[in-house]
Amino acid sequence: MLEILKGQVALANRILAEERMNAFGVSSISAVDRNSNAIVIRPDGIGIKKLSSENMLVISLEDGRVIEGHCKRPEDTSLHLSIYKNFLHIDSVAHVYPYWLSIYAQAGKEIPIFGRKHASRYKSKLSCTRMLTEEEAKESGAVSASVIEELQNCEPLEYGGVLVRYDGVITWSTTPLKALDGAKFLEGIAKAAWHIEAICRESCRGMPVSLAEQYYVATISAKTASEVYGIPGNQITFLEERQVCLNLLIYFDKVCRANNINYSLTGGTLLGAVRHQGFIPWDDDVDVFLTRPEFNKLEEAFQDDSRYVFVTRKKDRNFNYVFGRLIDTKTIIVDSPNTVSAGKGLFLDVCVVDGLPNNRLLRNLHIAYMRFLVRGRRAVSQDPHGKAYRRKGPVVVLLKKLLRRFTSLQFWNRRMERVMCRYSFEKSHYVGNFTSQYGKRELLPKSVFDSYINLTFENHIFMVCEGYEKYLRNVYGANYMALPKKEMRKGHHPNTAYWIVQEDLRDKI
Repeated sequence: MLEILKGQVALANRILAEERMNAFGVSSISAVDRNSNAIVIRPDGIGIKKLSSENMLVISLEDGRVIEGHCKRPEDTSLHLSIYKNFLHIDSVAHVYPYWLSIYAQAGKEIPIFGRKHASRYKSKLSCTRMLTEEEAKESGAVSASVIEELQNCEPLEYGGVLVRYDGVITWSTTPLKALDGAKFLEGIAKAAWHIEAICRESCRGMPVSLAEQYYVATISAKTASEVYGIPGNQITFLEERQVCLNLLIYFDKVCRANNINYSLTGGTLLGAVRHQGFIPWDDDVDVFLTRPEFNKLEEAFQDDSRYVFVTRKKDRNFNYVFGRLIDTKTIIVDSPNTVSAGKGLFLDVCVVDGLPNNRLLRNLHIAYMRFLVRGRRAVSQDPHGKAYRRKGPVVVLLKKLLRRFTSLQFWNRRMERVMCRYSFEKSHYVGNFTSQYGKRELLPKSVFDSYINLTFENHIFMVCEGYEKYLRNVYGANYMALPKKEMRKGHHPNTAYWIVQEDLRDKI
């Protein structure tokens, strides 16, 4: 049995080093043979590539002396021995320092359950040991005492784990490889927990900050996604999403009219208003655009309230877009093909129409450069696991990987902002919004925005620029009133959204 354990422990420790699971300290994995009353642990001072079953240390569980092997014991040997002595159901222990788990351990912060997979393995949160007292800090083995104390509260499961304050993480299972697998699994949980909390803090002002308690906590009995993300039945339906977006548009219109700010419906929202007097049947989002002078007025005039927040890069330099967004903070998008949208609430896009060079050659060069920036930005923001990422073949995928490695989303945003504002709107003969998918098709004479009229959208009145027909012909073609082919009738924002407050808002939207 000892020979088998030595091979298993050596292999697990080699994999541990190869997968860079020791960011902040020297890690070790061990196993116990109850029949021999001994543990097998890696020796200290031997290179990872030289680890083998022949040079593993065999240490007496009773008194800690070295039974086999001639190298130095690792510093945490007493910790491993204490765990095996006190908990007979534990057969293998990994004491490791992976990056994200170590951050939580250093902060002394527990990690909540995230999703059913976590819940099915660990049944409860990943707790952290208490802080040592002054007296304990002076004693050798005090860390072991605090670990033992915390482990006594854990259920005797096949997989287990506990964070050690100011240290790393201890995971255990029936074999060394399973103990290591548990640490790798929890590292992913810790990384997810950190980013979820960061999303909530930075991007969803006005909403409850305890994501783990409010809507990301899974229960053991969770059966559906809605149970995982909060109160049963709180996933937002297609019709509810439409109503939320319509309410965003109504609120936006109210703010603009109160401050004498002109705007226009745009994109599919404008086409829906003209062709359907409301939403396009297969669409659920809303878009508007403003000229640069009107957009600047809106940034100054808009006052966030408890539900609606207007975000731009002027207000938040970490915002991921070069236009504005009005966000409903009572909702959250939990997955999206557009990775930079995930984690924020349902929104109204507020696009900007900027000036262009009056010289035709310079104008075409400016538009081409903007198109290049849009594509570069899209390359680093796309989900690398999505189908769209690989749609154009391996060469394009390689270019995207290089851009993701050497540039960032903020890199492209900063350059787009500088180029967009280069030419004065008032002095330009032609203008356009070139941050969209339509590119040169959004080129318009400035006279299109000389005046505004009202159109009906879902039984409400909203503004449109008087030259809106010119825009629709450019973007959708001269036959824009005709319905597209059936295979083209689908929305471009497929996502899952949830309510994030502990009440049912369906009667209030």
